[in-house]
Amino acid sequence: MQKKLLKKILEIEVDISVIFAKREILLEEIYSFEVGKVIKLNKKIGEKSAILVNNQNIGEGEIIIKDSKFAIKIEKLKSRDM
Repeated sequence: MQKKLLKKILEIEVDISVIFAKREILLEEIYSFEVGKVIKLNKKIGEKSAILVNNQNIGEGEIIIKDSKFAIKIEKLKSRDM
């Protein structure tokens, strides 16, 4: 019974996201946004970023380009102990 339950739990899909970069800006600047505007952010390719699963920080990695797409190379994971 426990093996079946564990198998079902491990098949649950979760959201994964990476905090790529952040920036604080004035509302005035947001109001002036136009299509094509470029917004500079605070990180560069190769810098470390947080990895989130269901909005919980599970580790960090390096932002890279893989096959012309952004990707993250996992460099550190938090303990899996509950």
